[in-house]
Order: sequence, then structure tokens, then C-alpha cells
Amino acid sequence: MQNLIDEAGKLSAEKKQIETRLEEIKRQIKANGLGTYDGNSYKAVVTSRTTRTLNQEKAVAVAKKLGAKWLLKEVVDEHVLE
Repeated sequence: MQNLIDEAGKLSAEKKQIETRLEEIKRQIKANGLGTYDGNSYKAVVTSRTTRTLNQEKAVAVAKKLGAKWLLKEVVDEHVLE
């Protein structure tokens, strides 16, 4: 059992190092801008994507104002209820 624990710890540390290096490489590739970059065996595609988040408070206010209460769902906070 101790061998498995030690192996898991070692693999976890190696995984962290690999993920850190991979993120570093990705940053360097992205620094070249949008486009497709060819390696010897692999291809990297750098794209841009815009994301938006919904402001829940404003969305609820608009739904109530428009009378679209069917869009809203009531949720009970169990911690407050106790």
C-alpha cells in the first residue's frame, strides 16, 4: 500500500510539472497571434473567442418587468431555512 501511495504522489508531482510546462508553451504559441502553426507531428490552431456572462439580477428584473415570470425558478436556500 505504501508503494502505491508513493507512486501516486510522484505521478501527481510529475503531472503538475507537465501541466505547468504545457501552459507555458501554450502562452508562447498564443503570443504569435491567431492562426495555424505546424509542427513536425502536430498542428496548433490559435483562435479568439468572446464570452459573455449574464447578470442574473438584471435578467430577473427584466423578466419581472416584462411579466415573463415563467422564466424564473425559485430556489430555497437550505442553510438559511435551517
